[in-house]
Amino acid sequence: MTETQVPKRRTRRAVKWAFGVSLALNLVFVGIFAGAALRHAGDKRGWDRKPEMSRSSGAPFVRALSQEDKRALRRALKERSAGLPDREERRLSQQQMIDVLRAEDFDADAIKRLFAEQTGVAAQLSGMAQAAWLELVSGMSAEERVEVADRLEEQLMRRKFKGPKRP
Repeated sequence: MTETQVPKRRTRRAVKWAFGVSLALNLVFVGIFAGAALRHAGDKRGWDRKPEMSRSSGAPFVRALSQEDKRALRRALKERSAGLPDREERRLSQQQMIDVLRAEDFDADAIKRLFAEQTGVAAQLSGMAQAAWLELVSGMSAEERVEVADRLEEQLMRRKFKGPKRP
Protein backbone atom coordinates (compact mmCIF):
# COMPACT_ATOMS: atom_id res chain seq x y z
CA MET A 1 0.00 0.00 0.00
CA THR A 2 2.81 2.38 0.69
CA GLU A 3 4.14 1.87 -2.82
CA THR A 4 0.85 2.96 -4.41
CA GLN A 5 0.55 6.15 -2.34
CA VAL A 6 3.97 7.58 -3.29
CA PRO A 7 3.23 7.84 -7.04
CA LYS A 8 -0.15 9.50 -6.33
CA ARG A 9 1.49 12.28 -4.31
CA ARG A 10 4.03 12.91 -7.03
CA THR A 11 1.29 12.94 -9.63
CA ARG A 12 -0.80 15.40 -7.59
CA ARG A 13 2.20 17.65 -7.02
CA ALA A 14 3.15 17.50 -10.70
CA VAL A 15 -0.42 18.34 -11.72
CA LYS A 16 -0.47 21.35 -9.35
CA TRP A 17 2.81 22.60 -10.80
CA ALA A 18 1.54 22.09 -14.35
CA PHE A 19 -1.64 24.04 -13.59
CA GLY A 20 0.41 26.83 -11.97
CA VAL A 21 2.74 27.10 -14.95
CA SER A 22 -0.19 26.98 -17.36
CA LEU A 23 -1.98 29.75 -15.47
CA ALA A 24 1.16 31.91 -15.44
CA LEU A 25 1.65 31.49 -19.20
CA ASN A 26 -2.01 32.30 -19.87
CA LEU A 27 -1.73 35.49 -17.83
CA VAL A 28 1.41 36.48 -19.72
CA PHE A 29 -0.31 36.03 -23.08
CA VAL A 30 -3.45 37.85 -21.95
CA GLY A 31 -1.27 40.72 -20.71
CA ILE A 32 0.62 40.91 -23.99
CA PHE A 33 -2.51 40.93 -26.13
CA ALA A 34 -4.40 43.35 -23.87
CA GLY A 35 -1.42 45.72 -23.81
CA ALA A 36 -1.07 45.63 -27.57
CA ALA A 37 -4.80 46.19 -28.05
CA LEU A 38 -4.84 49.14 -25.65
CA ARG A 39 -1.70 50.65 -27.11
CA HIS A 40 -3.05 50.66 -30.65
CA ALA A 41 -6.68 51.41 -29.79
CA GLY A 42 -8.26 54.34 -31.62
CA ASP A 43 -6.01 57.08 -32.96
CA LYS A 44 -3.54 56.99 -30.09
CA ARG A 45 -0.08 55.49 -30.36
CA GLY A 46 0.68 54.75 -26.76
CA TRP A 47 -0.80 55.71 -23.42
CA ASP A 48 0.57 59.20 -23.09
CA ARG A 49 0.64 60.46 -26.68
CA LYS A 50 -1.98 62.69 -28.16
CA PRO A 51 -2.87 62.01 -31.79
CA GLU A 52 -1.84 65.53 -32.81
CA MET A 53 1.56 65.04 -31.25
CA SER A 54 2.21 61.73 -32.94
CA ARG A 55 1.49 63.20 -36.39
CA SER A 56 3.51 66.37 -35.88
CA SER A 57 6.99 66.64 -37.36
CA GLY A 58 7.90 68.98 -34.51
CA ALA A 59 6.89 66.53 -31.80
CA PRO A 60 10.42 65.12 -31.23
CA PHE A 61 11.69 68.65 -30.62
CA VAL A 62 9.04 69.21 -27.95
CA ARG A 63 9.53 65.76 -26.39
CA ALA A 64 13.25 66.47 -26.07
CA LEU A 65 12.52 69.30 -23.62
CA SER A 66 12.20 68.87 -19.88
CA GLN A 67 8.75 69.13 -18.29
CA GLU A 68 9.52 72.63 -17.05
CA ASP A 69 10.66 73.73 -20.52
CA LYS A 70 7.55 72.21 -22.11
CA ARG A 71 5.41 74.29 -19.77
CA ALA A 72 7.39 77.43 -20.66
CA LEU A 73 6.98 76.66 -24.38
CA ARG A 74 3.22 76.16 -23.91
CA ARG A 75 2.96 79.52 -22.11
CA ALA A 76 4.96 81.28 -24.83
CA LEU A 77 2.78 79.81 -27.57
CA LYS A 78 -0.38 80.76 -25.71
CA GLU A 79 0.80 84.37 -25.50
CA ARG A 80 1.89 84.54 -29.15
CA SER A 81 -1.17 82.87 -30.70
CA ALA A 82 -3.70 85.40 -29.42
CA GLY A 83 -4.79 86.55 -32.91
CA LEU A 84 -4.97 83.10 -34.49
CA PRO A 85 -8.04 80.87 -34.65
CA ASP A 86 -8.40 78.60 -31.64
CA ARG A 87 -9.08 74.85 -31.86
CA GLU A 88 -12.82 75.32 -32.02
CA GLU A 89 -12.52 77.70 -34.94
CA ARG A 90 -10.18 75.30 -36.73
CA ARG A 91 -12.67 72.46 -36.14
CA LEU A 92 -15.41 74.62 -37.64
CA SER A 93 -13.25 75.16 -40.71
CA GLN A 94 -12.79 71.40 -41.03
CA GLN A 95 -16.53 70.90 -40.67
CA GLN A 96 -17.09 73.46 -43.44
CA MET A 97 -14.80 71.34 -45.63
CA ILE A 98 -16.95 68.28 -44.90
CA ASP A 99 -20.13 70.22 -45.63
CA VAL A 100 -18.79 71.46 -48.98
CA LEU A 101 -17.78 67.92 -49.93
CA ARG A 102 -21.24 66.58 -49.08
CA ALA A 103 -23.11 69.34 -50.89
CA GLU A 104 -25.09 68.44 -54.00
CA ASP A 105 -23.32 71.15 -56.01
CA PHE A 106 -19.58 70.76 -55.49
CA ASP A 107 -17.72 74.07 -55.11
CA ALA A 108 -14.00 73.53 -55.79
CA ASP A 109 -13.25 77.21 -55.13
CA ALA A 110 -14.67 76.92 -51.61
CA ILE A 111 -12.38 73.95 -50.97
CA LYS A 112 -9.40 75.95 -52.27
CA ARG A 113 -10.25 78.84 -49.93
CA LEU A 114 -10.60 76.52 -46.96
CA PHE A 115 -7.29 74.83 -47.81
CA ALA A 116 -5.60 78.22 -48.09
CA GLU A 117 -6.99 79.29 -44.70
CA GLN A 118 -5.97 76.06 -43.01
CA THR A 119 -2.51 76.10 -44.58
CA GLY A 120 -1.97 79.71 -43.53
CA VAL A 121 -2.98 79.04 -39.93
CA ALA A 122 -0.83 75.90 -39.78
CA ALA A 123 2.17 77.79 -41.17
CA GLN A 124 1.71 80.59 -38.64
CA LEU A 125 1.40 78.14 -35.75
CA SER A 126 4.44 76.20 -36.93
CA GLY A 127 6.49 79.37 -37.30
CA MET A 128 5.51 80.57 -33.84
CA ALA A 129 6.31 77.18 -32.31
CA GLN A 130 9.72 77.09 -33.97
CA ALA A 131 10.52 80.64 -32.84
CA ALA A 132 9.41 79.95 -29.27
CA TRP A 133 11.40 76.69 -29.17
CA LEU A 134 14.51 78.41 -30.51
CA GLU A 135 14.13 81.25 -28.01
CA LEU A 136 13.81 78.73 -25.19
CA VAL A 137 16.84 76.72 -26.29
CA SER A 138 18.89 79.88 -26.87
CA GLY A 139 18.46 80.76 -23.21
CA MET A 140 19.85 77.41 -22.03
CA SER A 141 23.35 76.69 -20.82
CA ALA A 142 25.66 74.53 -22.93
CA GLU A 143 25.03 71.54 -20.64
CA GLU A 144 21.27 71.92 -20.91
CA ARG A 145 21.49 72.14 -24.71
CA VAL A 146 23.59 68.96 -24.78
CA GLU A 147 20.89 67.19 -22.72
CA VAL A 148 18.21 68.41 -25.13
CA ALA A 149 20.33 67.28 -28.08
CA ASP A 150 20.75 63.82 -26.54
CA ARG A 151 17.01 63.47 -25.94
CA LEU A 152 16.25 64.78 -29.43
CA GLU A 153 18.62 62.26 -30.96
CA GLU A 154 16.93 59.51 -28.94
CA GLN A 155 13.50 60.64 -30.17
CA LEU A 156 14.62 60.78 -33.79
CA MET A 157 16.37 57.41 -33.65
CA ARG A 158 13.33 55.80 -32.05
CA ARG A 159 11.19 56.76 -35.06
CA LYS A 160 13.92 55.72 -37.50
CA PHE A 161 13.98 52.12 -36.27
CA LYS A 162 10.24 51.72 -35.82
CA GLY A 163 9.62 52.05 -39.51
CA PRO A 164 6.98 54.15 -41.22
CA LYS A 165 3.95 55.29 -39.28
CA ARG A 166 0.67 53.53 -39.88
CA PRO A 167 -2.10 55.66 -41.37
